Amino acid sequence: MISELKYKICLYKRYFETGLSITNYAKYLIVFFAIADQNLFTIMILGITYGILSFFLGWAWFRFGFMVAETEVTNRYNLFVNEMRKKFK
Repeated sequence: MISELKYKICLYKRYFETGLSITNYAKYLIVFFAIADQNLFTIMILGITYGILSFFLGWAWFRFGFMVAETEVTNRYNLFVNEMRKKFK
């Protein structure tokens, strides 16, 4: 059985990774501004803010059911899932 601590760490990691994937294109905009500014403090603040925003966006993605909808969209084009749904109807 998996411990509660391991579960929470993996869940929080998943929130962060989901937020990163949603904001993937915004990352390049942030890098562009960071290169243009060349101020280390500004770059650090932008990076920390981006990380925190990614985490909470990923949390919201799970909390408000977008992850379930995303999985369902994938399942509709998955041949194995279609066969299993037909078989168990």
